[in-house]
Amino acid sequence: MQFHFPTGQVEKGKHLDRVQAIVVNTYSFHPRTNKRKLRKFLMDAWGVKPQFIKYFLKTMGFWSPEQLGEPPEVRHKIYKEALEWQSKQEG
Repeated sequence: MQFHFPTGQVEKGKHLDRVQAIVVNTYSFHPRTNKRKLRKFLMDAWGVKPQFIKYFLKTMGFWSPEQLGEPPEVRHKIYKEALEWQSKQEG
């Protein structure tokens, strides 16, 4: 999944202003994996201290499982489709 973190830098446009953002791609649909990868990114890239990670993620709106990934039913459907596609490629 891709997570967008606005940097606050504004680019003036002719008709509208754009706010720059950093995009973090975790390549996962699982909420626990996404939370772990976002935590590592924030500590390594931005230097956010571990005690402030929860506050930072809640402020940005990335805390509940629904915001961090797909529900289990959707994940199982995605995995099933991927396995079917892979079996067709091999066969």
